[in-house]
Amino acid sequence: MGGYGQYCPIALGAEVFAERWTPIVLRNLMVGCERFGQILDGAPGLSRSVLSARLRRLERAGVVAGSGAGRDRRYRLTAAGRELGEVVLALGAWAARWVEVVPERQDPYLMLWGLSRLIHPEALPHPRVVVRFDLVDGRAPDRYWIVAQPSGCEVCVTPPGFAEDGVVRTGTAALYHWHCGHLPLGRAERDGAMEVDGPPWLHRVLAGWGTLSPFAAVVPASRERGPQLPGPAGAALEPQGGQRRDAAQQGDGQRREGPAQGAGRPDRDDEVGHEQRAVDRPEHVHADLVADDDVLEQHPDQQPGPGAGLGDGDHAEHLPGSGRGEGGGGVLSGHR
Repeated sequence: MGGYGQYCPIALGAEVFAERWTPIVLRNLMVGCERFGQILDGAPGLSRSVLSARLRRLERAGVVAGSGAGRDRRYRLTAAGRELGEVVLALGAWAARWVEVVPERQDPYLMLWGLSRLIHPEALPHPRVVVRFDLVDGRAPDRYWIVAQPSGCEVCVTPPGFAEDGVVRTGTAALYHWHCGHLPLGRAERDGAMEVDGPPWLHRVLAGWGTLSPFAAVVPASRERGPQLPGPAGAALEPQGGQRRDAAQQGDGQRREGPAQGAGRPDRDDEVGHEQRAVDRPEHVHADLVADDDVLEQHPDQQPGPGAGLGDGDHAEHLPGSGRGEGGGGVLSGHR
């Protein structure tokens, strides 16, 4: 990438940051990817040669530090890289508000891969949690498994060989909105967009997983104009509890309390405390600004939403990108 030949800090910063694939490489490092293959796994379409070039450039810029050699080589963000991570988060918050995601870009695997990188291992209610996701809208592959355990987490496309704790049946659009924090699990179930077959504790786990995105509190601008969320058989759902306030524009905004009037039975999400959102976010993204319908009540005796770092499990075949290295964690996963 050629430079701009300018002294301007914006131009200088863009020479490091604004190269194709560089923000994705930084994002993957931020969620705890350290090995070459792990970084590659979370970037479908990125070639090995391009990744090598980006890592070399980031090392020269002092953003990434590499250690070890061969299969043992690891990459970590430096102090400069962690500060640049705030730019990545700010960019993500802006895009979450202003850029529409077309259905073709709603990749179920990448959603579940990203989710698995944000899960916290110390919050798992059992030594191993296995959840199967069945997509009912005809996309292939149409079945995935998340295997979460303290030693790591992986996303599989063939049976992992462990007993399943439960099954989630949903469409790609509903999976996307749940993962992004737009669609609480309780409402999704009530309106037929998601169906969970599992014990009550699994519902609480999944409700927490649906709040882990660092951009979960960012309200898309389009939703202020009367958004539609996925419902059963492609139907649309009008937002409940009124329009959400713009989380990106509220200072230290106030929390709304109580469910929306006219709501049916309480969302299962209400059983999960706000402590489930254990992810570092940009300062301008406030997790406590939620719609009336989506308020989660505090339960001090409840554990945070389950999570785990991805492991390099080899007991099941998985798509590229499902393995997480030892230690797990990262800037986005709340492990600084």
